[in-house]
Amino acid sequence: MNIQTLLVIGSLIALTYSILTMNTSQSVQAGYQLNNEATISATGIGQSLLEEIELKAFDEETISNTITDTDSLTSSYSLGKDAGESTHYTFDDFDDYNGYTKTESLTRLGTFSTEIEVYYVNTMSPDTKVTYKTFSKRIDIRVANEYLLDTLVFAKVISY
Repeated sequence: MNIQTLLVIGSLIALTYSILTMNTSQSVQAGYQLNNEATISATGIGQSLLEEIELKAFDEETISNTITDTDSLTSSYSLGKDAGESTHYTFDDFDDYNGYTKTESLTRLGTFSTEIEVYYVNTMSPDTKVTYKTFSKRIDIRVANEYLLDTLVFAKVISY
């Protein structure tokens, strides 16, 4: 084998390595772009649900009454939709959204799954669920999609 043949083989190996590196780089970049787009879409979905929920009353008992004692509030074991509330259009207070799920399909990014949890919290430690009634409830909205690196969680504490 002469020197020219070795140079040609070396050049082909270098060219192949360069092409593989470029393809890998483009693939990674496309993944980041899809993740960014999914994050923006999931943020819009979560934020619009949070805004919808914030328009509702604090509790079933506060819709037409003024409450001064936590004993009058809905039991922490019965947070969720009330009788006659079959869809989110009929929800009248925000703990009705407890256990609510929603699926939205976008042409480019597929399905976004949303789950909502509402629970009582102590005002001084809003990250901890409590089993007793308080004048503060926390809303956790989880949005998942195949292009998101992790489930996005939107949380808000609302006090009466």
